[in-house]
Amino acid sequence: MEKAIRKMTSANAATIHIYDRGLLRPGMMADVTVFDPNRLIDNATFEKPRAYASGIEYVVVNGGVVLDPRVPRAAVRSTAAVCGSGSAVVGAVTRFQGVALPPA
Repeated sequence: MEKAIRKMTSANAATIHIYDRGLLRPGMMADVTVFDPNRLIDNATFEKPRAYASGIEYVVVNGGVVLDPRVPRAAVRSTAAVCGSGSAVVGAVTRFQGVALPPA
């Protein structure tokens, strides 16, 4: 799991020379996906390419929550922030690339 997450996060960011992404460290942009690996299922099809994956609990981009199961999608807005020295992340973490929320 750790190797797969690294390939999706810091390895990709380094390959395309984006050095403030891909890791959770002070001063870096905080992009985080919190997911349950036992429930992670890609529900997208050719007919419904924007269907949400099951098992993804939260998505944070630039420090702002863009997916929260407790908040309707239309109400969630992202704001820029960086990962601070007091930040803590519990559970598996990966970068959610190309966040584009489907219409509510």
